[in-house]
Parts: sequence; C-alpha cells; structure tokens
Amino acid sequence: MNQSSLPPSLEEIGLYNLLNRIHAESGAVDGFLRFNLLQRGMVLDGEPLRLSATGLLELRRLAEQIPALRGA
Repeated sequence: MNQSSLPPSLEEIGLYNLLNRIHAESGAVDGFLRFNLLQRGMVLDGEPLRLSATGLLELRRLAEQIPALRGA
C-alpha cells in the first residue's frame, strides 16, 4: 500500500483545519500552537496571524491529500 492510498492521519486533518482557519482569518491560535507553527515556518508573526509561503504550500498539499475536505 503506498502513502497516497493511506487515509489521512488525525494530525494531518487537524493541521489542515488549523491552516485553513488561519488562511480564512477566522481561527484563534493559542500560544503553544502559534509557537509551533512559527518554528515550522508556516505562519508569519503578527495580528492577525497569516500563513507564510511554506504554510500555503502545506495547506495545498494537505488539501490534495484530503479530497473530502477540499470543498469544506
């Protein structure tokens, strides 16, 4: 079984939802998540929190990997 046929993990679904909410500027992020996303280079620090180029790429990758959530 290859990687693309595996169902998405809960972590991937959670990250997709979090990045999607940040991208839509409708998601509050606590300090721990903010720090983690900053460390991973997925967001730009500031208010409101915005996705970096890396965060946008990850959001797109996850959307392709999780087809059922793409239109959500």
